[in-house]
Amino acid sequence: MKLSDFHIGFEFLSSAGIRYRCTDVGKRTVVAIRLYHDDPFWYYGPPYIVGEVVFDEAEIAICYPNELALLEDRLAQARHSSHPGFRASDYVRMVEEKDNDGTRYPYPDLFRFDRVLGNGEILHPYSAKQADDETWVVRVFLLFPRAYFTMPELDFIRLPIASEDDLRRRSNTMLRRRRQ
Repeated sequence: MKLSDFHIGFEFLSSAGIRYRCTDVGKRTVVAIRLYHDDPFWYYGPPYIVGEVVFDEAEIAICYPNELALLEDRLAQARHSSHPGFRASDYVRMVEEKDNDGTRYPYPDLFRFDRVLGNGEILHPYSAKQADDETWVVRVFLLFPRAYFTMPELDFIRLPIASEDDLRRRSNTMLRRRRQ
């Protein structure tokens, strides 16, 4: 969706299929309340009893006006995306390593976006841990070789966010290598 699609009172779905109602529209963001109670008194406001959530440009782009639009987009993504997906064993490992040292990473939005290295490799961040010197290191899954490693948090955040074009280029590179 686009920012211009939103207005106060408009109901929509997040990328996870959760229903929200728009409560404010800014220049780059949308503010909304999550709709999960049956009684409408929960949603009288402002101020609201339920918390408001801010959607930024990236989140707005993956919102949907209804369930059909969400399903159609998911099908299109499945048909056209170059993302290799995750094996069940990789998913289990990433979930098990998340916060397994008991230290909660203070910037969870860092995990929202894959990044791309200069050589085109796509990095999927899934967890972080504190190093001995109290800095943070990011646990990363390399999408195409299906490998794991860690890197300093500051090095990771300086990398560009991966796009579908980056995924396509990396996928094509891997296909060419396999053919040789």
